[in-house]
Parts: sequence; structure tokens; C-alpha cells
Amino acid sequence: MTLPVSASTLLALGYDGLALNAPEGVLVDAPRPVRTEPAAACDVSAALAEVAELARGKRRAAVLVGDVSLPGPYAAVLPALAKLLAGAGVRPTRIHFLACPGTCDAVLGRAAIRRYGEELTGEYEIRPWTPEADGLDAQYAQADLRLAVLPDLSEASSVLPEAEAPAWCARMAAVPGQTVRLAALRAEMNAGAETLAAADDAAVCLTTGGGFPSDATLEEAVCGFRAIAASRSFERSAVLACAADEGLGSARFTRDLEALLREAEEALSGGDALRSDEAAALGDPAGELAAALCAWKQVVLYAPGLAPHEDGELIETWLSECPKVGARLRLAYEPDELWMALQSAHGKAYRLHAEPLGWRAR
Repeated sequence: MTLPVSASTLLALGYDGLALNAPEGVLVDAPRPVRTEPAAACDVSAALAEVAELARGKRRAAVLVGDVSLPGPYAAVLPALAKLLAGAGVRPTRIHFLACPGTCDAVLGRAAIRRYGEELTGEYEIRPWTPEADGLDAQYAQADLRLAVLPDLSEASSVLPEAEAPAWCARMAAVPGQTVRLAALRAEMNAGAETLAAADDAAVCLTTGGGFPSDATLEEAVCGFRAIAASRSFERSAVLACAADEGLGSARFTRDLEALLREAEEALSGGDALRSDEAAALGDPAGELAAALCAWKQVVLYAPGLAPHEDGELIETWLSECPKVGARLRLAYEPDELWMALQSAHGKAYRLHAEPLGWRAR
């Protein structure tokens, strides 16, 4: 079924973005749109200048970075930082990158290359933060130079050790364009962006995984739900738009997702409600999706790239085996499928609030 078009909204989805055309009767509000004009380049070398002085005479360096739950333009910063540390006399074998909070799957393969850049992952190991009895990772505790490079998001502050704070911390701000690129690197810890205000009268709230490279898998994209968290309501629908052309994500997330769907089906079959006031823990992508299922009338995953991937067939099978969950969690590969899913819940005329930049809008 082809629906008449009345409005078009550019979403940060994949590498090229996606123009989403709303059918007649759907009013779209997108206060923070994707910008198509070129952005000024960030001078990374200037932002890292003071690290050279800090690194002088140091023997071991530990650099805290975000894991899958804290996306950002790391590839634009970390290779330059590693070269600077090595140039200051720190041996490359004694430069350790620790992904925080460290509760996601191992930092390996294509996902690591997308997140941190091929140049860095080819030379250095990036592993999850693993706390010992004192609450500190052993390599962080042994380092005489402790640094952090994190996205300009308020929740990023929670991964910093309270007892042994890094000597230098930087926030990465992202360009509000189609893909995740560096706009600025600030060598101080800001308060971070505040949670966005709730949409007033929107029946549907749409968010994205932030565009390439942070939406290549569903696991990476679910942090986009945070951009519409203030609008959560069991009278509204949530839409997560992402490329997901590399499937669901890590083996751990895939296992957790299947378990989540089956547990939710069991609860719904027993007459229980999927209601929870608990926020998902940082570093738990499956928990973020579970929180969305508990908070919204329905959740629609609009993932065009998942259709040809074998993981698309996998999640379709799970949802067919969990029909009650399937009525709450809908898959859409084409625009018409998305609009029909929303029409079934809200009719033909409603307001849609969009955050096309996803987590980058915050």
C-alpha cells in the first residue's frame, strides 16, 4: 500500500542518511534536524597539546574510552593521542585503552574498527574495564598517567573512577550531520547535555541510532532511545530508525535479546504487564531495549539494512514464536510497513516528534 506524502524528514541513518516521507495527516516536529552543510574541521593536535607535557617522564598510560553504550567519534582522536604518548616516550606496549563501563561484550573485530578506527585497533588492544576488589582496573591502577576520552554526554561522567580521577579528560562533541564526525574536543569535563524535554502532544516519538558508524547493528543503535526518554508513555509509540546492515550485534547481545523476548512473552501470557520504572544500566543494550518495551505502547524497529541480513530472519522467527511480544515490538523494513504499524495504533492523523540525530541530539 502506497501512502500519500506530505512531509519529508532527513534521518541520520547509515552513511548516506534517509529521507523519511510522512503520509498525509501525520504532522512531523523535528526541532533538531540533521544539517547538510559542511562543518569546520576540529584541530585535534591543538586540543591534545597539554597531554605531551603530562606524558613527559611517564612509563605507563591508561586511557578510558566509552564502550558500545557511549558512542562517539573516537577514530578522530585516539590514533593521534596514541602517537603523542609514544612520541613522549611511553612504550606502545604500555599504552592501554580501557572501554567503559565494560559490561558489554569483548571489544573485537569489525565493531571495534568502526568504533575506534582501523589505525588504532591494528596497533593496540582495547579491552573492557575490569575492576578488581578495590574497584579499579589493574592496568589503570598501575598506570602513572591516566587519561579519558569520552563523548559529550551527561552519562559519560558515571564511568570515571571517583577515587582515582584521570589527570586529563576530554569530551568529544559530534557534528549534527548525517554521520558521526568530530566537531570539537574539549579538554575539560563539562556537565554534558541535559535530557531533552518531553514532546507535548506527539503520539509517536522517533529517534535514530545516530548514523554511521554507530547504527551498523541494533546493539549499537539502541542508545538512541535515550534521546526520547523524557517522552516515554504507554499511550505513545516509539520508533528507532537504524541501518542495522551488520545485523543484531555481538553474540552476547543476540543471546540476551532472545532471552528478553521469551521472558517477556511468558510474562504477557501469564497476564503480567511489562511495566518497569527502572532505568537500564549503562552498558546494557538489551536492557535499554527492555526498558523501551516496558515504557511505550509499542516499539517499532525501522531497520532497512536488517532485511537482507540473516539476523533479520532470526529476529522474525523469535517474534513469530512470541506473538504477544510481536504485537508490542514491530519490525519494519520499508516506509509503508512503518506507517502501517503506527496507523494501527494511532489512526491516520497524529503528531510525530522526531529526533533525527538520535543520541547526538542530547
